[in-house]
Amino acid sequence: MRHDPLFMSWVVRCASPEDARQLQQWLRSQIAPDAIFEDAVRPSRGGQTASAVEHHRLGDYFAEVRQLPGAPSDPASFRVLFHRRPDAGRYWKDLMLRVLQAIRQAADSTTTTLEFRCDEEPKTLETGR
Repeated sequence: MRHDPLFMSWVVRCASPEDARQLQQWLRSQIAPDAIFEDAVRPSRGGQTASAVEHHRLGDYFAEVRQLPGAPSDPASFRVLFHRRPDAGRYWKDLMLRVLQAIRQAADSTTTTLEFRCDEEPKTLETGR
């Protein structure tokens, strides 16, 4: 059986500290528990393709999604911590990747890098609350 982590942290690096500040401000509404993401579903029924839209609420998959400071030596960076709900449906990974994709598309030259994945929040991150 596959085991998925409860915590995943990503480092977001922007082109400048100002880009990082603007992106963090924009991101607040994108990672709110009530944020809704739409997914176009195209199931095939009897040889015909139908389309439907499914809505996914961020809070249904994550206990929280939090912004944290980046490294003091890199003012153009910050971190995004995803705390997955233990009962999250399998769509949680897709939803996390949609958030990360939106981050990369929101500002030029922005990158996201996985920092860690584990079942317990590291003590060094707890101070970011």
